[in-house]
This record gives sequence, C-alpha cells and structure tokens, in this order.
Amino acid sequence: MVSLPINENIVLSPPGEPGDVVAYVYWLNDKDIFDRTLMLPYPYTEADAHWFINHCRENEALHGKPVDFAIRLVTGELIGGCGYHNFHAMKPHQAEIGYWLAAPYRGQGIMPLVVETVCQYGVRELGLLRIEAPIYAFNAASQRVLEKCGFAEEGYLRKAYFKNEQYHDGKLFARIF
Repeated sequence: MVSLPINENIVLSPPGEPGDVVAYVYWLNDKDIFDRTLMLPYPYTEADAHWFINHCRENEALHGKPVDFAIRLVTGELIGGCGYHNFHAMKPHQAEIGYWLAAPYRGQGIMPLVVETVCQYGVRELGLLRIEAPIYAFNAASQRVLEKCGFAEEGYLRKAYFKNEQYHDGKLFARIF
C-alpha cells in the first residue's frame, strides 16, 4: 500500500481503512467544510462515505496507483483528504486537486505540506505537468494554501458555481511543473 509521510505526526494513505467511514461521516458533516468545497454533499452520510471509498478504489484500478489520499495521524485516524479528479483522456498531463482538513487540525501548517506532497506525487507517479485548483473566490484559506505551494491565480470565474441556492464566483489556480 502507498503511504506518503508528511511529517512526524501526519501520513497519507488511500482511503478505506477500518474506521474511515465513521471518520468521513463525523468530519464531513462540518458545515464549514461543505460551504468551502465544490463537490461534497451535505449532510454527509455513511452511503456517501462508502461511495467515495469505492470511487477511490475504482480510480486506483483505472490509473494503476492511488490518486486519492486520506490525511491521517500516525495512529491511523483519518483527519482530512487530498486527491486528484477531472482527469481527461485528451489531456493526460493535467488534473484538478482538491482537499479538506478537519477543524481541529487547521492553521497548523498541515495542508500546505499535504498539497505539496500530493503535487510531487502527481508529477512523479502520474506524469502530471499541470495541476489545477478551482476554489470559491471567498475561500481565502484555500487561496493561501495554494499560494504557499507555488500555485498562481489564472482566472476569476464569475458565477461559476451554484450551491446553497445561490451563484458563487470562483478562482482558478494552477501550477506548472
């Protein structure tokens, strides 16, 4: 199994370990995470967690290696996630990165380390040359993570997303390797 160390306390590994379903349901029912991510459902159910873990396994089989990672304490407890999506057959050199982190672990410098590690993995293992990160324009914390990791803002996406019965502007960040 692929395991990527982040620091002495944090490691990345594919989702699907015992306890992951419970952890996903617990952490992803945080309205703040829902409000700042583009694709997570709310409320987040056990069925959603099972679907996601199966989806990760299908993606791993398709790509021959993991493309989604659980952020874990070294004890194995899941506290977040980071991975790739929107691969396109006509553009095999690029993908989108997405990520989230449980509230008690934010503001500790974990996410920039995770994003950088997953980017380097994407270049080395998946052959990526361009990694994109679309975010909500109001998500200043995510913007700081991306800027710390060398991503540049490439565009402002007016009314690009519809969530919570309203339209939201977005920003597109990208990093070229």
